Amino acid sequence: MKLFKSKDFYSVALAVALSLVIVAVSVSAATTISTDISTGGTLAVTGASTLTGLATLTGGFISQASSTAGSTLTVGGKFMASSTALFTDAITAYSTLGVTGASTLTGLATMTGGFISQASSTAGSTLTVGGKFMASSTALFTDAITAYSTLGVTGATALDGGLTMDTNKFTVADTSGNTAIAGTLSVTGVTTLGYASSTAITTSGALIVGTTTPTTNAVAELSASGSATTTLYLGSSGSGKGGCIQLEGPNDTVYRIYATTTGPLMVEAGACK
Repeated sequence: MKLFKSKDFYSVALAVALSLVIVAVSVSAATTISTDISTGGTLAVTGASTLTGLATLTGGFISQASSTAGSTLTVGGKFMASSTALFTDAITAYSTLGVTGASTLTGLATMTGGFISQASSTAGSTLTVGGKFMASSTALFTDAITAYSTLGVTGATALDGGLTMDTNKFTVADTSGNTAIAGTLSVTGVTTLGYASSTAITTSGALIVGTTTPTTNAVAELSASGSATTTLYLGSSGSGKGGCIQLEGPNDTVYRIYATTTGPLMVEAGACK
């Protein structure tokens, strides 16, 4: 009976000692496991976990706190962040990168396959496009645009601040719409002018005045017609001067037609000036 009690005493003492050792080791130092861990349930770690080797998580990985990948992080499926995801190094996406919230790119962003924005996007600095820039809706530019190649616009273009090309070669005023062309304006089709004022007009074809659909005088180089009396007015701003019509005869002789002070027209050889 005493021997049995002695054995029970030593068994209890040994169990208590081992428990104290295990508690002391688990509290005061880290635990190192040199072999694989296989668990059929949840592995919960309340402190920091350092995985120095390759970690393969076939069922996914959910971090309840801040996590840092010291080396390459390869994601075979979707990578989702419920809050802010901070990447201090390069990100390589071998498939589609979908972002449902706002994305802020503070450094240089190079997109070799193109860039499609489903919502409003703002470029805080210079936006360099190596290929085509296409906008399915309105594209708003609050600063200057520099096109180093051809700028092609297939839809309507609204320029609210006027238009200036090569300083003064072609300008359209903002408020009045006045247009100035420093060079030659060549028009191959019909030009309709509600009112024309010029110091000199040169035409290689017919000059038609008063109508846009000439019929009987379509073969004439100068044609004038109207619904009322058609008037050809030749006047002079100089004192004592009048109007003169200069014609060339079939024998290459120049003739002039002008009115005298008494009224009748004079037709005689000679130029008007």
